[in-house]
Amino acid sequence: MTWEVKFTNEFEMWWVELDDSTQVAIDALVRLLEVGGQNFLFPTVQK
Repeated sequence: MTWEVKFTNEFEMWWVELDDSTQVAIDALVRLLEVGGQNFLFPTVQK
């Protein structure tokens, strides 16, 4: 099952200020969240 990860306007404003390497790292974590969803423990996700 793939989980939907929602992005907010606030996230986008923060995202565009990040350097490329940080964006790549965060993108990798978001992709893990899409696959693992609630199986990750706090503080990785908040239910």
